[in-house]
Amino acid sequence: MPKGIYKRTKKHCENISKRHKEIGAGKWNKGKIRTPEMRRKYSEGQKKSMTEERKKRISETEKKQWDKIGRKKYKRYIHTTSTYRYKKWRMSVFLRDGFTCQFCETKGYLEAHHIKGWAEYPKLRFKVVNGIALCKECHKLANKIKL
Repeated sequence: MPKGIYKRTKKHCENISKRHKEIGAGKWNKGKIRTPEMRRKYSEGQKKSMTEERKKRISETEKKQWDKIGRKKYKRYIHTTSTYRYKKWRMSVFLRDGFTCQFCETKGYLEAHHIKGWAEYPKLRFKVVNGIALCKECHKLANKIKL
């Protein structure tokens, strides 16, 4: 067996625990007796650490953090794309555009793209005027340039 690699067996673990007992190794506070006065002081110290002022300061910083990140008013869930309304809108966009990509004019796999964003304009989500048929590559480009 190579030097430094040991198989952990029950016997090996017992030997280690015996050595630790001989040396006196263990938890640094194991067996320490705490007087009632020490317990009281510790308890008071913990209570002082969370004053009302500190709680207020923490809540204010959390609010600032959320304001930096921003809260979305409308959330887009995956299940909305499987609804009847969405499928009908998608098919009407494809029919209007003749099942061709409106940028490169190829036929094949198409994706329906919202010209005005799904989250920003919830009233225009299912308006055919707000849709355009694009192939996968053109759709990636459209999302990058925010068509």
